[in-house]
Amino acid sequence: RLEALVSGPLADSLDVRQVFERISHAVQPVLPHDALVLMELDGNGALHLKAIAGDQAIPAPSGPVCLTAEDRARLADQAFDIVHDIPAELEPTTDRTRALLGTGMRSWFRIQLRVWGEVRGSIGFLHREPHRYGEEDIEVGRRIADRIALAQAHAHLAERTRLETEARERAERLEAAVQTLTRELESRTRGRIVGTSDTWKQVLRQVGHVAATDKNVLITGGSGTGKEVVASLVHEGSPRKGKPFVAINCAALPEQLLESELFGHEKGAFTGATAAKVGRIEQVSGGTLF
Repeated sequence: RLEALVSGPLADSLDVRQVFERISHAVQPVLPHDALVLMELDGNGALHLKAIAGDQAIPAPSGPVCLTAEDRARLADQAFDIVHDIPAELEPTTDRTRALLGTGMRSWFRIQLRVWGEVRGSIGFLHREPHRYGEEDIEVGRRIADRIALAQAHAHLAERTRLETEARERAERLEAAVQTLTRELESRTRGRIVGTSDTWKQVLRQVGHVAATDKNVLITGGSGTGKEVVASLVHEGSPRKGKPFVAINCAALPEQLLESELFGHEKGAFTGATAAKVGRIEQVSGGTLF
């Protein structure tokens, strides 16, 4: 009967948070409570409130509940905790006890939550009356925790599958972009690229990454290794494709002429400037300057 009660709400959604109120309502007949709390353990040994159901007036922790070393060991080693009277048995000496005292509840029953064999948090049952939970409730609580843990495992698996699918689709799109760029470059009059090495393929992948961005790119390599070819490939794969691609060999220009070549000059700006000259930066506006 309990399996049927809990499985019903969980069958409607992999996200436990969306059906947590219904889970609380479903288990009330077999394990009465004023609040049902789902806490999730992070990698730093702190608990975070993931879901709460029941009395809306119960104050819930707004931030992480930091656990002491003793608390962490207890959570990992003990499958359950039962506090018969919270104010009488607990002192406000830790974040955990202060959070429990802050609820205003009297009874507390915690069941360890394990996903894929690892402790991922806990399910907590709270009641306004003292001495509401005992050892006869442990099996019931464990069954509820197991069902919720199974739903969380399915949710984690679905999320991991989604991320892997997105990564694979991105890789496929990038590979298609690389192939398109290679074909376009091969058709250019600059000459055909021949290369199948892993290093060259990695260069093409990097080209595919940066071509879609509006960023300056630094291309390094010795003389004759194809820096201008790679630059033109970036240009061909970018939104600037229809605009000019201009390459300047700065090292071949005298230092006194480099500024004029890049930025242009007006007639008479210096000796020999017999006419206005448009600089390469202005010529390539909207395109690519290498």
